[in-house]
Amino acid sequence: NNRPHVCPICHVRFSRSYNLRTHQLTHDKNRLKPFSCNVCEKGFARKHDRDRHVSAVHTGEKSFECTVCGAAFARKTYLMSH
Repeated sequence: NNRPHVCPICHVRFSRSYNLRTHQLTHDKNRLKPFSCNVCEKGFARKHDRDRHVSAVHTGEKSFECTVCGAAFARKTYLMSH
């Protein structure tokens, strides 16, 4: 399996142990969330997640387009599921 590292809480799989450790921080309710959205004030543990949130939720930007039907998505994972 190319994703041997499994989160014991939500069972999401990762290819690298570092990514699993970083992911596990999202489950810690006591962890500070220093990166907040300047629009809705939602907090995030990682800057990348805050930036992705702003792009997907508040700007309406949909950078990932289906080459078959032209449907557009805010995240690559949404396109891949489509």
